[in-house]
Amino acid sequence: MIAVFKRYTKRDFKRMAFAFLCGYIGLLVFLYVAQRSFIYVPDRHMEAPEFYGVQGYDVVQVTTDDGLTLSGWYHAPATPNSPVIVYFHGNGGSLIQRTERAKLYAQSGYGVLFGEYRGYGGNPGKPSQDGLFSDARAYIDWLRAQGIADGHIVLYGESLGTGVATYVAADYAPDVRGLILESPYTSLADIGRMRFFFVPVDLMLQDKFDTKSRIGRVTVPILILHGRRDMIVPFKYGERVFKAANEPKLFREFPDAGHNDLYLKGAWPAVQEFVDALPR
Repeated sequence: MIAVFKRYTKRDFKRMAFAFLCGYIGLLVFLYVAQRSFIYVPDRHMEAPEFYGVQGYDVVQVTTDDGLTLSGWYHAPATPNSPVIVYFHGNGGSLIQRTERAKLYAQSGYGVLFGEYRGYGGNPGKPSQDGLFSDARAYIDWLRAQGIADGHIVLYGESLGTGVATYVAADYAPDVRGLILESPYTSLADIGRMRFFFVPVDLMLQDKFDTKSRIGRVTVPILILHGRRDMIVPFKYGERVFKAANEPKLFREFPDAGHNDLYLKGAWPAVQEFVDALPR
């Protein structure tokens, strides 16, 4: 081995180090420029709800404060006192992948507003943290314009959407009836450091979705759902969010569930029980 290394001069090692450094810098530049394509993976196609077998929903349009017109799905509540679930989905797909949930919520008599994001489901624009927060505000404002008070609203965040829902409950509509977080993370920076340990994530990440720093400002009842076998947002992050949250709060663990199968493992009855028990 020593004989092999003697073939290289100091100049050779400097060249190799320089090449490695250039490659690393190039990788950092690529990850910085392309980071949102890793975070947001939208399905840009969308038809009317009936096309997917979802009955009783209307396509509604909202206007964001930066001028985008977005379309979402709305199902009116069965009674004036029934809660209205405002649903913010995860980073992948669109409302198309949530049609079974749409049916469950409507069958239970809840009002439901699926707030589709910019850049998803045929909507214009490009997703970003500030953009999704703007979208969420527009959907809440639309409900208010329909005469639905914040006290009737239950915010529901799924995966990436937990950061959006927590933002709304903490900073825009603090008087909602409740908050449900399915597979929440502390922040995207924490998830990024786990996956990209070899890059300075905190310096590079543009969209941090810092749920842990906001959850302490939420004062309404909180339900957290997390699968013990979640390999995308590991279980420990849900525990940390729960620890940082105020009472009243409830944590439901699903030992056999991963990231995308909580409803197959019993999450829906837990959601129903929580929503129905919320003070009115």
